[in-house]
Amino acid sequence: MIATSALEELSREELVVKVTELTHRLDQLERLVFGSKHERFIPTVSPDQLALGIPIQQKEQSGPVLLQNIQYQRKKESKPDTEKMQTGRMALPASLPREEEIIEPKVDVTGWKQIGKEITEELERIPGKLFVRQYLRPKYVNPTTGEIAIGELPVRPIDKGIAGPGLLAQIVIDKYVDHLPIYRQVQRFEREGMKLPISTLADWISGTCQLLEPLYEVHRKQVLNSDYLQADETPIKVMDKDKKGATHRGYHWVYHAPANRLVLFDYREGRVVRGPMNASMILAASCKPMGMLFTRILINDQTSLCCTAWRMRAACLIRHWITISSEPSMC
Repeated sequence: MIATSALEELSREELVVKVTELTHRLDQLERLVFGSKHERFIPTVSPDQLALGIPIQQKEQSGPVLLQNIQYQRKKESKPDTEKMQTGRMALPASLPREEEIIEPKVDVTGWKQIGKEITEELERIPGKLFVRQYLRPKYVNPTTGEIAIGELPVRPIDKGIAGPGLLAQIVIDKYVDHLPIYRQVQRFEREGMKLPISTLADWISGTCQLLEPLYEVHRKQVLNSDYLQADETPIKVMDKDKKGATHRGYHWVYHAPANRLVLFDYREGRVVRGPMNASMILAASCKPMGMLFTRILINDQTSLCCTAWRMRAACLIRHWITISSEPSMC
């Protein structure tokens, strides 16, 4: 009765504070009793202290723990000398070619007996250099028939181009693997005595990429045929060929196959529905995205993919160029 009368005298704000305090204390008690292992704490001194009418399953006391001393011996495997930790200077790989340079003493050792030798290794590099390969093709004429014979040129990477396969491979590797811009490669060639315009190197790179297109198609099919695929797009600024000095917004679609650890880059001029939903490009059975959610749809009896966020917006565009055979279903 006293507690009831005391509560009736409290104001609304005081009652709210009281209820909040009691609710917080109840949450703390429930966390101690039912929480995870690192949050749980049940004292053994007074089991009824936190009972609160809630049944608690007590852990059964086990009997005395018996300890047993076990000793054994095992054979220690000795590692080869090549696997031993190097405490001194790093050993140079044996696969690298060696050039020997013998240094004789300054004194006259005629009649002396050699008792050994000391070997000191130094890592060196021969700088890359440009050279010109000439194809000499003698021409012959048959004095009787007047027929002229000449040897055929080998297949060249770029028709009527002056760049050989080794030079083209080095330019592409420097740009896309070592991230060396074209203008820096031009500066390097100038130091070697060869002045090449930036436009020439750009054309060489474009021609080399066309030669690699069959390999890219094989890689694309391998990635998109994966059972599990992740996809996302990244906007980039691209130079506009129609307007000098202007740029337009392009998109790089990135497809990742986690099972095979393969990545595919597909460039599109715009963020249009024909990008990720191209029926000739998307061959995967299911898709889980990195940056968006995809749904599976059936386009012309082929399994294709559609971004869920675009489903309503792309429906109007799809009617103009494809026929939907079934309703979209979630992956």
